[in-house]
Amino acid sequence: MGNLQVQAFNFITQGDNLQFIYNISSLETISQTISTVMNGDPVKAQVVYKLVNGVNVVDNITLTLPAKELNATVTNSAFAKKL
Repeated sequence: MGNLQVQAFNFITQGDNLQFIYNISSLETISQTISTVMNGDPVKAQVVYKLVNGVNVVDNITLTLPAKELNATVTNSAFAKKL
């Protein structure tokens, strides 16, 4: 089965774009993408999720600021489920 996509435009400021993608059968989060403008420059953040031991957790976050030539990625590599 496909994915459920939820999207909002001009959410906080003109030009904002928020996109959330969920697994349609389990409603687990697959990704979130936020595009906006900060101090006149475009900014994009993408959060990708994964399933670990039955828990929906963040896999990685990518932040892109083209005007500042900045690309940063944070990866969740040591997730441990606590009992």
